Amino acid sequence: GRVVRLQMSAGSTPLAAPTTADFDAGFNSTTGPSLTMSANAPWTLYIRAGSSVWSATNTSPGAPARVNKPAADLKWSTAAAGSFAPLSITDASLATGTATASAATTLYFQTLYNWTVDSPGNYSLTVVLTLTAP
Repeated sequence: GRVVRLQMSAGSTPLAAPTTADFDAGFNSTTGPSLTMSANAPWTLYIRAGSSVWSATNTSPGAPARVNKPAADLKWSTAAAGSFAPLSITDASLATGTATASAATTLYFQTLYNWTVDSPGNYSLTVVLTLTAP
């Protein structure tokens, strides 16, 4: 039968806290986990957001956390310098390959920030990776 395996260097990635310069630039960058695929058949690794919006928890009195921050405000790439694609709830092909004992890649993230809508808070977003051997 077909056997595929995905190993991740970490189960979660804390995103870099935004600075004033990040808000001015509109984003900041975070290096995500290293991913290693093993498969005895051709394979595809997909990525998507677990929900269409981030979960948000209030941290500042009088400044509620943004409850409608879209998943697309987290962008991903397999190259540190981009190009970055916005996450959505639809699978996007992250990597493909042939039968291999070890194919590795690293995820890189950019988080978008906007002075007028991104309020203080604790935010999280589930990222779903699916490895298939079609």
